[in-house]
Amino acid sequence: MKLPVLGASLDEIPVIEVNKENMDRIWPQLILSIRKADLISLDLELSGLGERTEINAASLEGRYKAMREAATSRSVLSLGVALFKKRDSRKDKCVSYKCQVFNVLTLCSRPFMMEPDALRFLANHSFDFNRYVRQGVLYHPAHQSTKECPLRSLLDELLSPRVPIALHNGLVDLIFLYAHFYTNPPPTVSQFIADLADLFPTGSDAGEELATIVDSKYIAEYQERMPSSYLEYVFRRSQRENFLESRESRVHVKMSFGGSVMETTPSSSIERVSCSLPVGFPDHIQQTHSRLCAQFANHGFCRKGPSCTLAHDVDLALDVEKSKADKARRRRKRRLDAQAGLDREDEEKEDGKADNGNGQNDADQQQQRQPFSVTGAHRAGVDAFMTGFAVLFHSRMTLRKEGKLPDNIANRIPLSGKDRPLQLVSSRLVECSAAHLDRVMLVRAARKKADAARVHA
Repeated sequence: MKLPVLGASLDEIPVIEVNKENMDRIWPQLILSIRKADLISLDLELSGLGERTEINAASLEGRYKAMREAATSRSVLSLGVALFKKRDSRKDKCVSYKCQVFNVLTLCSRPFMMEPDALRFLANHSFDFNRYVRQGVLYHPAHQSTKECPLRSLLDELLSPRVPIALHNGLVDLIFLYAHFYTNPPPTVSQFIADLADLFPTGSDAGEELATIVDSKYIAEYQERMPSSYLEYVFRRSQRENFLESRESRVHVKMSFGGSVMETTPSSSIERVSCSLPVGFPDHIQQTHSRLCAQFANHGFCRKGPSCTLAHDVDLALDVEKSKADKARRRRKRRLDAQAGLDREDEEKEDGKADNGNGQNDADQQQQRQPFSVTGAHRAGVDAFMTGFAVLFHSRMTLRKEGKLPDNIANRIPLSGKDRPLQLVSSRLVECSAAHLDRVMLVRAARKKADAARVHA
């Protein structure tokens, strides 16, 4: 089944579900796509995170211990994988990628804890628990078992191409990936950092390009200085700005979906998740008078959940943000013009029209527009795509000039409430864990095999 080229508008995200019924058919194509990727983006759906106060403890050691305890008692429900392959572009101002998005349903073979908050969250987002139980791909958690399974081999494949791996707020995901598909996490955060620095070195040996971690939340908070940094906000803002850059013939990211696996996969295994921009964007009606939930706008969630009577709408949050910025800009302009003795009567009239859009009434727009929201069993796959897209959009200038991601975003993980990120760098004072030194041999063997395949390609 061929899928359309979406370009800068990006109207939908096709997600291929991998489950125990179709695994034999899709798996070989998934592995082949991984080996050809230039950027791999991952996201996990989890059965819980533990106590919020503990995973946000003041000390990094305290946070790590709480996350480690959560990772060894909870489960990975699904693994989202987005694979981006750079394409040659005839347009000078275009950075072009082809993407394939997978959502692997993962069923832990050992007993695990399912938190009530996680259950409610998944239920509110239409997660299909019956399908998960019936169709999940069984795996043996690495912190409890050394028994081989396809998902553990999948992690080796994901690490083998020596390309950047993108995450969003990646510390939790890294600990869960380590505990469930790699090996038992070390007892201290310093050893965990040493293990990751060894697994994802930022330097190079004999001129070889090595894998690194990039984090879209780090980019949002430390590079772009966005007012909010939850994933849907970061993606939607990047998507909007990318559309505007394309319209003005500036450097932008062009995205298409396809590949042999998508053409041969039955339509029943592909879900198309809509991500269209508001009708008429950027000249759409901006309902900035609507009552926006401040907690959702700032953090991407609301403790009241569906019972909240205020709007949970990331597009509305962005519209309100832009409206405030435009009004502040106009006020500054009026002050400057007043100082220069200019008449601003025309500007006043323009201000009166600013919030009225293209003349459609609110009822018409309400019928046309649905809030952007990711629901269903394939959230991890969609989130993985949104993460990778945000990283590529931020990096588009460097990608165009140098063909790689910027060095200043490599191996930096944001920490909630901290002024500085966690940097994954090795230290002569801390040795890697014994479990990692045993396990990493398999990864290095997979990398050498991948290197040999590239040489003969």
